[in-house]
Amino acid sequence: MINYKKYLSSIILLTTVLLLTACTCKNPDKQFPLNSQGYPKTDTILINGREYKIKDLYAGEKIVEAVTIEIEEDNNEIELVLPVGSGIAQWSINQKDILLDNYKRSKVDIKEELEGPSPYIQAFKFTSDAHEIILKHHNVNELDKAFSDIEEDYLLKLQVIYK
Repeated sequence: MINYKKYLSSIILLTTVLLLTACTCKNPDKQFPLNSQGYPKTDTILINGREYKIKDLYAGEKIVEAVTIEIEEDNNEIELVLPVGSGIAQWSINQKDILLDNYKRSKVDIKEELEGPSPYIQAFKFTSDAHEIILKHHNVNELDKAFSDIEEDYLLKLQVIYK
């Protein structure tokens, strides 16, 4: 006869270990700050897990903003997570001075779907020795254009200081 208690306790232990290890993995859509409606905050970005405030994507005018970040000189890997803001918008990064390792567009879990705001975020993981990294927030109709030709509504410049 099979000892069911021993078998059941092994399954419970294995399930617990799997759940604990699965919950500790980094996942940008689980870490991104949300507003009171459960959507990604449109005035916040994450750089290497640290929050930075930016001008709100819904400010209504063309925005040019610079954010200064400090990274270790021997580890020039940058993970950047941005809110999409609108369902018809997207961020593009100038790939001239970076080596893109990973890109992910993911949807945060929201309670109630609203018309207008987007539940999506974009995560870029890259390495770079550049002192300035440029991103453009633009209408999705601009996707087929070269980066320099994209007409953006938000120009974000990351000013990188290597320590």
